[in-house]
Amino acid sequence: MNKNQNLWLALGTGMSLVVAGCSSEGTQPSASGASKDTSTNVAKIESPKFTAEQQGIYQTACMKQGSWGSMRAVTEIGKSDVTTRASMYATADCSEAPYITIKMSGIVERIGGTFGEGTEVDTRITAVTYTPGTEQGVEIANETQLCDVTEWKLNVEQDVSGQTCNEEKVATVGALDYDIFRIQGNELQLGNGDSEKPDSRPEKLDPEIFTKIQ
Repeated sequence: MNKNQNLWLALGTGMSLVVAGCSSEGTQPSASGASKDTSTNVAKIESPKFTAEQQGIYQTACMKQGSWGSMRAVTEIGKSDVTTRASMYATADCSEAPYITIKMSGIVERIGGTFGEGTEVDTRITAVTYTPGTEQGVEIANETQLCDVTEWKLNVEQDVSGQTCNEEKVATVGALDYDIFRIQGNELQLGNGDSEKPDSRPEKLDPEIFTKIQ
């Protein structure tokens, strides 16, 4: 297997951090007028917001992929929005430009109580994009028609909502992502596992730690 093929095999790790398939389960009003999640039967918090201490930009360490590649993920938390980017590099130390960056953004609709090792969070997906950051990345994406897109361009975002990319189903804009999170001091952890439905919300935290950098 050549290096170009290995580049795209590494994408599976990045996608597992940001683009798990999501469900579009609805909500219905409760007798009290508060919106209630129909699957978890837990009253939704209206206009949930992360605290000022929780807001910020969190970054993982550079994670080696195979014998030569690497990746790094960055999560930006606002008052009620979250964006995660996973950047894949053709170097072992996350140096030079990433050959692809996977981004998923969303608006938080519900912050619940404790669930498993973390706190419940339900996020409505607003964008899922891929961006090739090197000429090599553009070449491979076009050769393989990544995500069924045939005209990839350098540093130009492509909407890949609902597509199948590198044999992974990408989240659909408008769907809900059911996850957990934990923030302790300057460290963030996200859920470890599939979060496409309320009853498959992960109970365990992913061991990968994001450290606050801003």
